[in-house]
Amino acid sequence: MRFLVALFVGLALYNCSPKKNTITFINESKFDIDSLFISVSSAESYISKHFNIKKSDSVITSIPDYVPKSNKHDITVRALVCIKQHDVIDSYQYNDLSGTLQGGYKITFKDENDIRWKVDYVKN
Repeated sequence: MRFLVALFVGLALYNCSPKKNTITFINESKFDIDSLFISVSSAESYISKHFNIKKSDSVITSIPDYVPKSNKHDITVRALVCIKQHDVIDSYQYNDLSGTLQGGYKITFKDENDIRWKVDYVKN
């Protein structure tokens, strides 16, 4: 009986804890990246900064489920890539159907003109 109570309490605590969404950035380009800014915007914005990303490196950004504050109807995930002696590279994914992140994002930086996005949507 105690086992069942402990199991029930554990499941309840797990389901009530804040969930985190991940945005994975993979550098498959021939460039070392000086700085990378990942932002998530709805009613408010959340920004994560990363520096000195080498060729073949990956960066995983964990974003709590309640960040950013939602406007209930759209969300934008943006990646700004800064490389010395190059223009800033700006790429984004926009969703007009939800005000929250709906799963994990994978951003693959191939070269200056090729950033690929993959979104793993989670059904609610």
